[in-house]
Amino acid sequence: MQMQIKSQFNFFIILLVFISHSVQSTYASSNVVGIPSQTATMTIVANTATTITGIVVVSLIIGNLVSFMFGAYPKSYDEIPLDNEEKEVVEEMKELIQSSVGSSGLEEINVSLGEIYTQHNYFDEGKEYLESALTENPNNPIGLAWLGVNEAKQASQMFDWYSMGAHKIHLVGVAIDKINRSVEIAPKNIILRIIRLSTFSSIGFSKLKDKVNTDLEFLLSASKEEENSPNLLKSFYSAIIRGQFYLYNKSETESKKQNVAKIALKYYELYSSFVATSNLDVRDKQELSEMIKALETDTKS
Repeated sequence: MQMQIKSQFNFFIILLVFISHSVQSTYASSNVVGIPSQTATMTIVANTATTITGIVVVSLIIGNLVSFMFGAYPKSYDEIPLDNEEKEVVEEMKELIQSSVGSSGLEEINVSLGEIYTQHNYFDEGKEYLESALTENPNNPIGLAWLGVNEAKQASQMFDWYSMGAHKIHLVGVAIDKINRSVEIAPKNIILRIIRLSTFSSIGFSKLKDKVNTDLEFLLSASKEEENSPNLLKSFYSAIIRGQFYLYNKSETESKKQNVAKIALKYYELYSSFVATSNLDVRDKQELSEMIKALETDTKS
């Protein structure tokens, strides 16, 4: 925050110096050609306004281009329709909540609803249920994690041109903190590791590389314990592929890229054995397929 304020202060100092120089130049040139003082003043004002507008426009363009390079470009998260089975589950949970208005013990139901809506990119609905759960228990780790995912996705969609990405990056940072806190509460929970790895890989910030590596190591060591849960195993494979794709894009040497690509391809083969049974599965498979195609194209070239 201090660096941001300092850079803004420096920008305004440079702007004032530039304006002062422009005013002096305009005034001097107007005197030389004998323009009357009132006309000269109007000319100075007009030129100064044009100068300020030009500086602001150029600064915004350059600032946004730089912020996009650091990951502040807007991302799109289209809503994924719920299939019939999911709709039935959602309706049952909503009815249970309505019949228990004013009662406690609805924490897990609210988390489940918030998770479903967030996964399908219905962010407003998801946030409402997750915040209700966290009102009852602020330290619910799954609720915290999904609220972080929800807020990170919403922030990632912003076209934050007016602050050149600074506000957007701040909001993503707040969401990242929630996800990290959830893992701190339950560090051995494999679901939280899957959530964090998938989300951080999608955000793509370089500063998240250590967490991505940590979660990959955790999941790879825990894989044998989760083979009896097909749904969890499918999410496990998906998270590993996303994590490897992230590392591939952050790798500095060709040998590291090749090693990471091999691991991603290996787990994609395992992931491909699962049949897509929902709209969410179809979208996940589509995204992973695009990642693998990019890896195959890059490694062959």
